[in-house]
Amino acid sequence: GVMAVSQGGKSYPIEKRHFVLPPEAAKVYGQEADELDVMFPVEDPEIVFPQRLAWFGSSRGAKCMGDGEKARRMDDQGIYQDRDCPCELLEKKDCMRRANLLVMLPKVSVSGVFQIDISSYHSIIDLNSGIDYIRALLGRISMVPLKLKRVARETHGSGRKETHYPLQIAFEGNMDALMAFKGKAPRQIA
Repeated sequence: GVMAVSQGGKSYPIEKRHFVLPPEAAKVYGQEADELDVMFPVEDPEIVFPQRLAWFGSSRGAKCMGDGEKARRMDDQGIYQDRDCPCELLEKKDCMRRANLLVMLPKVSVSGVFQIDISSYHSIIDLNSGIDYIRALLGRISMVPLKLKRVARETHGSGRKETHYPLQIAFEGNMDALMAFKGKAPRQIA
C-alpha cells in the first residue's frame, strides 16, 4: 500500500488493489500490476519470509519485537530489555504480526532482491500456505518461477463486509514443468 497521514499527524498504510512498485519494476509491469513474476533466491523461509510480532508505538521504529515466546522491548531510556512474548499489547491489538517477503523479479533484474513489507493477517497465512504447498509439490522453493498475486477477498473481521487484496503465491506450471523442476537440483545464491 501507500502511507497516509491522519488529521492527528499519525501515519498509517492504505491498502491498494495493486502492487506499489519501484520505478525499475513499474517499467516492466506498469503502475497498477496485480501480478508479478517472482523467484526466491534461497531455500530458507526464515530468510525469504521472516515473520515476527512487532509493536511500533507512537514514534518511528519498532519499540518491541518478538517471536511469540521472547521479545526485546525498548524502555523509557531507549534500552532494549528481554521479556515474555506475547504480552498485553497483542491482546489490545497494538502489537501485530509482521513479515517481509524477499523475492527476485527476474523480468526486472536478477542482480537484486526486492522486499515487500506485510502486516495483513490474510497475506501472511496465504503466503505461508503457498510456500508450504510449493515445497511439497516441487521439493523446493528456490529459483522456481512463481506468480505473486493480489487477489480480491471478501472479509468480515471488522464486523462489516470489506474487500481486501491479500498476497498469494503459486507455481503455475503444467505437469511437464512440475516434473522438470522435481528432477533438477536447485541453484542457490548464498
